[in-house]
Amino acid sequence: MGKTYCVISHTHWDREWYSSFEHFRMRLVYLIDNLLEILKKHKDYKFHLDAQTIVLEDYLEIRPEKKAILKRYITEGRIRVGPWYVQNDLALTSGEATIRNLIIGRDIAKSFGKCSMTGYVPDQFGLIFQLPQIFARSGIESAIFARGYKFEQGMKAEFIWKSADGSEVLAVFMPLWYNNVQRFPSDIDESMKLLSIITERLKEVSGTDHYFLLNGVDLIEAQENLSPILDKINNRLPKGEKILHYTMDQYIKKIKPRVKNPVEYHGEMRDDEKIPANTLSSRVFLKQWNTRCQVLIEKRLEPLCSFIEMIKTGKYPDDYLLYLWKLLIKNHPHDSIGGCSIDRVHEQMMERFKSFNDAGEDLLNRTLEFFTSLINRKGISKGQYMLTLFNTNQEEQEGIITAEIQLPVDEKIKNFSIIDNNGVNLPYIISGKTKKFIEMITPVNLHWFKEVYSYKVKLQPGRIAPFSFSTFIIKPEKEPLKNISKQKSTELKSTPGTIENKYLKVKINANGSIDLYHKESKKDYKGLLLIEDKEDIGNFYHYEDNPKIKPLYCASAGARITKIEDDHLSISFSVKYDLSLPEKYDFKNNIRSRKKIKIPVELLLSLDKESKSLQVRINIENKVKDHRIRILFPTSIKTNISISGSPFDAVIRDKSTNKKGDGYYPERPNTTYINVDQEKEFGLAIFNEGLYEYENLKDVKNTIALTLLRGNGQNNSKLLDFYAFNEKTAPGNQCLGKHSFNLAIFPHKGDHLSAEIHRKAESFLNPLVIPMGGVPTQSTSL
Repeated sequence: MGKTYCVISHTHWDREWYSSFEHFRMRLVYLIDNLLEILKKHKDYKFHLDAQTIVLEDYLEIRPEKKAILKRYITEGRIRVGPWYVQNDLALTSGEATIRNLIIGRDIAKSFGKCSMTGYVPDQFGLIFQLPQIFARSGIESAIFARGYKFEQGMKAEFIWKSADGSEVLAVFMPLWYNNVQRFPSDIDESMKLLSIITERLKEVSGTDHYFLLNGVDLIEAQENLSPILDKINNRLPKGEKILHYTMDQYIKKIKPRVKNPVEYHGEMRDDEKIPANTLSSRVFLKQWNTRCQVLIEKRLEPLCSFIEMIKTGKYPDDYLLYLWKLLIKNHPHDSIGGCSIDRVHEQMMERFKSFNDAGEDLLNRTLEFFTSLINRKGISKGQYMLTLFNTNQEEQEGIITAEIQLPVDEKIKNFSIIDNNGVNLPYIISGKTKKFIEMITPVNLHWFKEVYSYKVKLQPGRIAPFSFSTFIIKPEKEPLKNISKQKSTELKSTPGTIENKYLKVKINANGSIDLYHKESKKDYKGLLLIEDKEDIGNFYHYEDNPKIKPLYCASAGARITKIEDDHLSISFSVKYDLSLPEKYDFKNNIRSRKKIKIPVELLLSLDKESKSLQVRINIENKVKDHRIRILFPTSIKTNISISGSPFDAVIRDKSTNKKGDGYYPERPNTTYINVDQEKEFGLAIFNEGLYEYENLKDVKNTIALTLLRGNGQNNSKLLDFYAFNEKTAPGNQCLGKHSFNLAIFPHKGDHLSAEIHRKAESFLNPLVIPMGGVPTQSTSL
């Protein structure tokens, strides 16, 4: 049988990147307008809209009258859309977000008549290990991609890719990218030459007699004269060969039985020079916002709304949640969440995040009010109030919480007690009291305001089971309550520069680092939380340094250590110091500038009475350019293995098997945690909120380096100059200003499985949901 040339016409549609969404939308409207004319003229023409469906929404907002003709061509299979809503970054978004992306994309495509079922992921900055399982459970049996696979001579482009559970897809790697026949010349002689050149290159890598020809590239319009060109090529081909206008679904169906003895691949795909490895740390604030928004909808809103639906007392707000998911996923394309676009794009992203948060928080408050209104008031007397805590995790939660309790000023409540459901009077600490007005909303009257005392209260509520809630009575008291804020706990101790409970002992060093002793494993970790600063002369895709310049670290001494909280529930310290850093990089002389600027750094360290982890908040005001700041965790654990969270996975990485410069970048992604353990005896886990980039250093202390922020001016990239990325279009990439980062350090016995690191990380990200207690507001139906 002769060769079949399978021509796939497409555009890779970046919704926003080197230009804003609205600029690109204008191009999209022209693209689809012209496509519709081509489809009308050439009856066998087929075109892929990059496996996305958001392009339909974006287009129809401008051309709503075109919906019927779009549905006709999609139903006929001549315009191919789906299964994605957007082409998201898989490492920087949650596994649940990826699944919702597929569900939304599939539903929209089906509403237009037909959904493509090819797992097309052409330009993602790395592929997660569990993608075959996600695809397989979505009814998708293939993956076509262009980045992350270390393709070497003698290998075939088609292979079987398996996830950890054994799920598999037929994977097709595009070694010549997704534009190997970007546009066929109208001169047939030239087209035949192009086909010959491509055939010569493809015959070495294709495992079948069907050659995959990609007619398109980023933001390109459909080739209007392709059909007659293909007809003429067919007339020139040798007997038995043919060139056909194909769809990706047709191509996969044809080659699947023709792929003989395919190799199997297990694992993530990040190991080739095409991976923009350091988008993991470009504009970290975007990743932090996205993490918080994902937690809000996945781990708070949807579980609570599901509870209400399950007990059949309210309607699940699927319409509003779908709106929120789509709003959030609009920030998930790889060039968006990767932080590698012009400032205007990322400004618009921040508006979406803030809009999501406004709507999500309002829906959460309404859900909590409605849920609380259903709770039995038995045992609560007139004049008493109720505080309800919700645990929406699969892990039991306990520890110290801070709640806001609001009591009416006109009731002149001077003191109150907090009583649990066993009638036990819980000790608490008031750490703040303010008078303010709160808005009262009813569906039948003008909103009004009530004056309240707002108390910031710290207490230990006890254990709350997974996916449950616990209620507490707030009882006004006539007699003054005993002030327990200065009470000490025998289980929680502090001396100058130290904190200790029954699990951990923390010593704060003069340079701002800490030593952490884990009592159960008898393991001492020294020099944690040291700040490292190094020049960044790369761009938002890749970090690059000058290897001749040594890193800078926080001062050898001089940290200002202040105890800011000390009671029977928790102890906190503030550790302040200044980093003296070069103002910028001197590219002319290839050195860091001689002028130094002081960068204020504050570490807030907090240890609760019953906590097995140390809570850390880092505040940095970045005033300099062209550098990277990382925080170091020298574990001194003897292993080459690190384990990090990943969507639906814990990825095991061996730092000894990879070399920088060989299609490998030492910085790797993590989702919420990195763990290092030794022979299942003991280990150290680092939890974080939205800090996706880490490196397991090849040093004697086996240090984990976690990137806090990275700033550069795109000074060394001709490609970025081509796309008009420079200091004028993307000055925000320097990330000047104030930044805060939330971490927790969790030493443990055993390995990451026995220590249930994944569940502990989930609880770190999603603590108890604590609505405002006290004044009951009008319940609102969902």
